[in-house]
Amino acid sequence: MTSSSPRTPPPARCPPAGGPSTASGRARRPAARHRHQRHPEDHLRPELTPVAVARELGVTAYNPTGAALLARPAVVADLPAAGVAVMAWTVDSPAQWQQLERIGTDGIITNRPAELAGWNAAGQLGAAGPTVSIAAPADGVELDRAQRPVLTVPATDAVTVTLDGAAVPVGEPLDLTGLAAGAHRLRAEVIGPRGTATAEATFTVAVTPAGLGHLVLTSGVKDSALTVLTEHLVKGRYAKLARYVDQHAGRFLPEAKARVIAADARTLANR
Repeated sequence: MTSSSPRTPPPARCPPAGGPSTASGRARRPAARHRHQRHPEDHLRPELTPVAVARELGVTAYNPTGAALLARPAVVADLPAAGVAVMAWTVDSPAQWQQLERIGTDGIITNRPAELAGWNAAGQLGAAGPTVSIAAPADGVELDRAQRPVLTVPATDAVTVTLDGAAVPVGEPLDLTGLAAGAHRLRAEVIGPRGTATAEATFTVAVTPAGLGHLVLTSGVKDSALTVLTEHLVKGRYAKLARYVDQHAGRFLPEAKARVIAADARTLANR
């Protein structure tokens, strides 16, 4: 799973090649044009509805000052829904560019078009967040205890991986001898300056005669007990093997290993 949270790509901006300008629309009635010349912030007055004014005048873009737009950011959500673009003028501050981007402004009119273009390009590059995946062991794979898959996690940033909630090193073989039979979950996470990404995979530890043999041979059991366990294993006497391990746990072999060996032996005996 992969699930991931990076910087949202900035909206398209329309900085003109030259200095400040206004967006074009259909010809406005003289009275409306005169009112806007006298009161450039009329369309942001509380008693007026920006969408209604835009529809009345037949405009395709609304161009308030940046300061006025930041004072009423809700306007940005209403106007695009009515088919009217929102472009702020005349904004020359990168700090205000960022604020206007966050509220969803469609375009910015500025005296610094080259700098705005560079700022916008840098934002688009930074919008690509980190990525991570779990290549091995593959999601859904079944493994026996004799296998030692190398944990492989491609990632764009420093990655942390956990197995059933406990940290495990990337690039090292997974030791399956101490895991309970059944499903286990790997989770990888990268956290960087561009955001966070996660991935998940599950694998199953299967009980097999080969896996049980690997458990016995790598358990650290004393030689005298190893002979008995090997004989039971070769002859398929799994129930006797489990009882023998239970009786000698902590004496001839470590208790933690003994519990896993006995559990796997009983599983095979019941098949």
